[in-house]
Order: sequence, then C-alpha cells, then structure tokens
Amino acid sequence: MAEILSSTETGVAIANRLGIHRATVMRIRTGKRHADDSRLTPEEMVRRVLSRPPDWSLSQIAAATGIEREKARRIRLGIRYPDVLPELPRMTLEESRRRCANCVQWEDPAGPGGSDRYGSCKLGIPEATETQTWARGCSAYMAAKTP
Repeated sequence: MAEILSSTETGVAIANRLGIHRATVMRIRTGKRHADDSRLTPEEMVRRVLSRPPDWSLSQIAAATGIEREKARRIRLGIRYPDVLPELPRMTLEESRRRCANCVQWEDPAGPGGSDRYGSCKLGIPEATETQTWARGCSAYMAAKTP
C-alpha cells in the first residue's frame, strides 16, 4: 500500500504492474474505503443482512453490517446466496418497492403516487407518519390498482 501511495506512476500503470484493478489503486490513493466483507462467510453475511428489520434501508444495513450495499440488496432479495440459510425469509422485489405513497391507504394532497413527505396514512399508522418513506414492513400495505 505504501508503494501505491508514494508512487509517481499513473493509476493505470500501477494497476497493470501489480495486477490489480485500477479502481483499487484509486481507492487506496484517495483514502476512500468500501465495506470489507471479504472475511465473512456466506452464512455470516446472510444472517447479518436478513436479521435486520424489513424497514431498514440498504444504506443502514451496509453501515451496520460492513457489507456492501449492492451485495446486501442481492442477499435481501435472494439473488445472492439463495441456498444459504433458506429458513430466513427473503424479500420479494414487490416488497422492496413498497412506498407509503403507493399504498391505497395513503392520503396525499398532490394525488395518488405523490409525495411521501406531505401525505398521511388513512389508517393512522404512526410509522408511516414518522418515516414517511418505505412501507416494507407494513402489514396493512395495499398496492394501488393500475388500470
């Protein structure tokens, strides 16, 4: 790593010489680090991601678990490691797209499918008023029927 930081070569030249990806060289030089989940087993990754509440965002999961956001999304949807710990429930693609504003119980002055920010839940569910975004864990969620 010290060699990469002190070198006057271009990132591409260093990457070619060391046999690594040039994005890795840039991350080392800029100090930007991605989640390091390389030491976790697939079982540990799946357990960490799927043990989080369904209303947690992928960014929250990534920050809490140390697993990359995209990898967490794929695990959550069952795209990655579908056979690892199959007893833990995965989220369907439809569930991952649930937003309060798309629910038939959402009342918005802007109309259907409007803003989560300014509406309210007709059922008075407090989480909808507090978070005003995702309805992933809402048992009362009903998608609006499209014509």
